[in-house]
Amino acid sequence: MKTVPSKLIWLLNACTAKEDQAHLQGDYIEIFQIIQYNQGSIKACRWILRQIIVSASLLFTEYFAWRVNMLKNYIKMTGRSFKRQKSYSIINIFGLAVGMACSILILQWVQDELSYDRFHDNGKNLYVATFSNGSTTTPTALSGYLKTEFPEIINTARYQASNASLKYGDKQHTESGGMFVDPQFINMFTIPFLTGDANTALDDPNSIIISQRIACKYFGTIENAMDKSLFAAGAVDLKVTGIFENYPDNSHISCEYIAPLALFKNWGRNLNTWQWNSIRTYVQVGKNTDIEALNKKIINVVQLHREKEQRPLALQSILRLHLYRFNRPGGLITYIYIFTGMAFFILIIACINFMNLATARAFQRAREVGIRKTIGADRRQLIHQFFSESMVLTTTAAMLSILLIILILPAFNNLTAKSFTINFLLNPKVVLGISGIIILTGVIAGSYPALFLSRFTPIKVMRGTLSSGIKKAYSRKIMVIIQFVLSVFLILCTLVVYRQVEFMRHKDIGFDRENIIYFTMGSHFSKNISTIRGEMLNHPGIIDMTVTNIAPYRWNTNAGENDVYWEGKTHQNVSMVMNTVDAHYLKTFGLAITEGRFFSEDLSTDTGEAFVINETAVREMEMESPIGKSLKIWQLSGHIIGVVKDFHFESMHRDIIPMAMRIDPRGYNHACIRISKDKISSTIHFIEQQWQKIYPEDTFEYHFLDDTIDGQYRAEIRIGQLFKVFTALAIIISCLGLFGLISFTTSQRQKEIAIRKVCGASIIRMYYLLSEELMQLVLIAIVIASPVAFWAMGKWVNGFANQVPISIDLVFIAGGLAIVLTMLTISYHTIKAVRSNPVKAIRNE
Repeated sequence: MKTVPSKLIWLLNACTAKEDQAHLQGDYIEIFQIIQYNQGSIKACRWILRQIIVSASLLFTEYFAWRVNMLKNYIKMTGRSFKRQKSYSIINIFGLAVGMACSILILQWVQDELSYDRFHDNGKNLYVATFSNGSTTTPTALSGYLKTEFPEIINTARYQASNASLKYGDKQHTESGGMFVDPQFINMFTIPFLTGDANTALDDPNSIIISQRIACKYFGTIENAMDKSLFAAGAVDLKVTGIFENYPDNSHISCEYIAPLALFKNWGRNLNTWQWNSIRTYVQVGKNTDIEALNKKIINVVQLHREKEQRPLALQSILRLHLYRFNRPGGLITYIYIFTGMAFFILIIACINFMNLATARAFQRAREVGIRKTIGADRRQLIHQFFSESMVLTTTAAMLSILLIILILPAFNNLTAKSFTINFLLNPKVVLGISGIIILTGVIAGSYPALFLSRFTPIKVMRGTLSSGIKKAYSRKIMVIIQFVLSVFLILCTLVVYRQVEFMRHKDIGFDRENIIYFTMGSHFSKNISTIRGEMLNHPGIIDMTVTNIAPYRWNTNAGENDVYWEGKTHQNVSMVMNTVDAHYLKTFGLAITEGRFFSEDLSTDTGEAFVINETAVREMEMESPIGKSLKIWQLSGHIIGVVKDFHFESMHRDIIPMAMRIDPRGYNHACIRISKDKISSTIHFIEQQWQKIYPEDTFEYHFLDDTIDGQYRAEIRIGQLFKVFTALAIIISCLGLFGLISFTTSQRQKEIAIRKVCGASIIRMYYLLSEELMQLVLIAIVIASPVAFWAMGKWVNGFANQVPISIDLVFIAGGLAIVLTMLTISYHTIKAVRSNPVKAIRNE
């Protein structure tokens, strides 16, 4: 008779508890042989396989039930520990929760900024033609030439932004986010259509495609909008031929409606000229195109057709437009790096708190470990217990952090000008990140008690010989130093950002920016400017009015090299911008003349034949006596009649560059009006009435110049606010951890404090006793953090042409703040220790 196959015996033993293997194996073999004798080997093998399956299921059920019971036991012990030490546990969980919430929100902001323009299917192959100074305003003829002459370029499209007035029935609004484009634009960029045919929607010059938002705003529903007509720009009816999904916010262009660029032909605009830079040109290249090689080919394309244009041309990826400055260091990508680092810093601070308090509390549980080992617990069980408790606490902190995010998300959206919803928490990357934080923090925080305490013998623990080793706590000192290094670093960075932003916002820009409004003029306005100015100045609330081609701080620099010539020129190459103004420009903006005179309405020769330049132009042209000398910019010739004191006409991210001003009525686009500060509201109402007389169909849209100037630094202002908020939270987290650590230290030294108090120690002496070590750690952190912060922020401010000096007083401010917060935290425990009854502490000795 055959015996049971060895493989089945092995499986049987593997699926049977060790204590049952000896007697069950003999029984199974005996039954196997009986079945084999009576019914054959196949049925015997089937029988024993059934026993193996039954044994395996029972073993799995018992193992799973044991694990569940152990987990319940660990959770119960964690709960008891929480009740026993409420303050430590609350500080632990809340500090970690705040740190996790801050990090998640910051990284979500970072992820959103990095996602700009990445929703386009062709995003990696889309570029915008850009001059070397960063200007994306190019000739209208460039688009067709690039597509015809360079096989690497498979498609091009021209783009013109628009803020037109749209009207349907009694509904009329000025809509921003409009564009006039070539039909190819829709195929190059991803614009999901809800209704209409994307291939033919812009074939008719009098057509328009609108967003879902615009459709509902004017027509109620998408279905009602198709084939209806919108009266646009007070001049033409445009038929709705398509409706697309609301355009994503994470794009370098906003898109609410799209109309054909061909419509401009009806308005007399030349769409195939090299003479003026007036439009943006987008390019789609083939896959795997060598952009550097293509840029070398197109570098002088504009210069070939227009000698006065000396700026090199290149293609800039649309994926870089939002994050990088073209041909210049800095840009939003700098803040991406900064805030990514801040997210990790805050998380590290929170995790250090958690681990510090976890390891500090481990000493109090040493006797618990000794008792558990005495009554039979092995080291593996203790390790499981400590790791389980740590994981329960970190999981609780993670759940609390999600609740905090839900509560503060509206405020965070307001701070960042974003529109995040709680749905982002369901993003697999976010879920994976939170899980990683839970596991990593839980494992590190639980490793000390799990691996260190569990290895000691019970007798050693019960005698208390373990305490001297734990009390040294060198690792906790190092972690406290790291924590305050990061905190002081963030404080210093916040101070530098704040000073730089305030410096740019309030530095003297060379003209009076207060109480000036500006608006875009139409042709009817500019043709009757003399009459309109007279009517305006009759109002007591209007101080002065000027017209110009573009208002200050609205510049898209048109400077080029080698296109400026002047009397006495030798070797110098000067980039100079041209500004078209009128004779009232000087008074309206409060500029100052340093040499010569400004334009006069009484001198007809000032129109088209005279220039006023700024001081920077004089210096760079190396002119000793500029008045009366000839000057030629592009094809415009004249003589210099005056020099105006330098003023910032564009953002202080850049240096003041040479500027020339001239009178040319054909170039006026903006009107700027200075208003009396006591009559702002009534004056604006009067200006609006005058506007309605000229353009009864259009809404009067105006802007305050000081708001526009502040808008130039909106990114820095927002970044500064984020810095302040998250640095404050990082400091709070650090102080929470310090509070818990000092509380622990004080409780460990209760008898020492009581004895010193009985012996007559003063409050100051007690304070010094508790604070000496921590103050030393804070001072070490200040010394380490200061040079690192100075180096990092020095690189950041280098991105600004006008920089605030980073002075040593910032170290004293940041260091003083850290020391004061530490002292305040220590003070609570000092007062509590001094007021306590020493008899209670000594009685337990």
